[in-house]
Amino acid sequence: MRIILVFYFIFLTQALINAQSISTGLYVNEESNEFIYFYNDTLQFRLCNKDALGTFSIGKGKYDVHNRGKYHIKACKSILEQTSIIDRFPRNDSLIVIKVLYNDSMPIMSAYVYINDAKAKKNGSIGVSISDKNGQVTLSENQVDNYTNKELIIQIEALGFSTKKMVVLERGYNYVIQSIMPETYPFTVFRTGKILINSLNAQEIEVEIWRSARERKRSGKTKLSNVDADFHCSHFLFDKDIVNFYRK
Repeated sequence: MRIILVFYFIFLTQALINAQSISTGLYVNEESNEFIYFYNDTLQFRLCNKDALGTFSIGKGKYDVHNRGKYHIKACKSILEQTSIIDRFPRNDSLIVIKVLYNDSMPIMSAYVYINDAKAKKNGSIGVSISDKNGQVTLSENQVDNYTNKELIIQIEALGFSTKKMVVLERGYNYVIQSIMPETYPFTVFRTGKILINSLNAQEIEVEIWRSARERKRSGKTKLSNVDADFHCSHFLFDKDIVNFYRK
């Protein structure tokens, strides 16, 4: 009887492992433009939040698998650094102006602009300003004195957009930070947390960002299909339509 129970336990354990086994490669839902890309011990994804604003959660990082198929994500910081580009232009005065733009060059109004000394500790002082109707923040004379010629981290937080840039500010320049994310993909960055992934069959998975019970009821689940088991990509995918990066 003991031998039978041991073999049954081994069989049951193996069945659970196989049921939760997810093949590497690219899984997509073309209708909603969602994707998950598994490679080695890392994944990246864009999943609908199913909220009133039509935003997506994007994330990239190493993961480990917890009970019930929950994938715990340790998101890479590099995502925020890749959601925008930065350039600078000379001015006719000694002011320092930070300007934030959407992908279509429209100004981002009411964006929170955080400025922090890159060499400061986590609890170091942070300057916070809000962009005006032109998407601009003009540094005060006191801010200019504190920030000029220092390596700084500028972080932008706005509705459907966030980014982070390293920069050394100099007097007499406009610093323009522009989103590379199309307006069709307003997003929030999934910094860390759990995603529930169930293997439905050899080609399909069901995905749900693990939220509170109330949020889960609203957001529901997404089904994705494996379209390319050999897909390999190291570049930034979150600004692209799915059909543009997996169809040959």
